[in-house]
Amino acid sequence: MTQRALLVLTSHTELGHTGRGTGFYYDEMAAPYWTIRDLGWQITLASVAGGPGLPDPKTVVEP
Repeated sequence: MTQRALLVLTSHTELGHTGRGTGFYYDEMAAPYWTIRDLGWQITLASVAGGPGLPDPKTVVEP
C-alpha cells in the first residue's frame, strides 16, 4: 500500500495590509516534498482556502 502525505500551504498572498506580497517559502515546501517523494510516498498539495498556494515572491528564483 502506498503511503500518502498531505502538504498544506498558506493561502495568503498579501502581508496584512502592507501591499507586500507573501506566500509559502519555496525551500520550506520543496525540501520535505522531495524527501517524501524519494521515499515513494504519494503527495497531495493543498492550501488552507482551497485553490493554488502561491510562493512568496522573494523565494522564487527566475532562471
